[in-house]
Amino acid sequence: GKGRYFSPFGEHFAFQAQAEYLYFKTQREGQFDAGIVDRYGPFQMGLFASFKNADLTQFQHSGTLGEGALTADYIFKRGRIGIFGTKGFLNNALVNTANATDPVTGALLNHLFNQSYLHVVDQVGLSGMVGLVGNTYLEGNAGYLDSQTHGGRIGGTLRFVFPINSKVAFTVEGGLNETLLEAHNSGRAVVGVELGNMLRPKELLAADHPVPADVPRVRYEIVTKQYRNGCDA
Repeated sequence: GKGRYFSPFGEHFAFQAQAEYLYFKTQREGQFDAGIVDRYGPFQMGLFASFKNADLTQFQHSGTLGEGALTADYIFKRGRIGIFGTKGFLNNALVNTANATDPVTGALLNHLFNQSYLHVVDQVGLSGMVGLVGNTYLEGNAGYLDSQTHGGRIGGTLRFVFPINSKVAFTVEGGLNETLLEAHNSGRAVVGVELGNMLRPKELLAADHPVPADVPRVRYEIVTKQYRNGCDA
């Protein structure tokens, strides 16, 4: 589930806040974003702070992460296209501490421990929203994910929106490496319904105020470090 609040103020500013909750069998995530959007003619920029709490069932604790996001969009008669970049500022959330094991016997080592952390993956990429036939439109984003443990790779989301009327739309979307980054690529397919007073891509250029920006999800990975506390006799 996801909700967004967008409120223009002044001559060319707007406040944008949104929240999202994702539920998986072994993973629960909640993200909150807030920031300011500034528009001059067909160009606009946004600056956001994002916070995510992730609870993975295999670990002892949940972890909270934070990142800053900068967006820049060009608005044209059929929609908008832009770039974005993110940088983590609340990082390395400790979620698990466990004794290491002997690689030969499998016995627990009393003074050697493995600690698992959640680490923000920085991103840079493209986003857009383009009108198609009639009132239908396509929106999405794709970016380079700067992973420390799995190497750089691509992640993103693509969503088709089919408006039923001015307040209700049917959506179909797919995503690649949307949140937790693991050794292998992961994907997600979703169908859903959007409710609200939403601007269509062909209405963006005529609007006399900023339009909602596409704020990237906080993507993260698991980093494990080993440390010694004392020694065995």
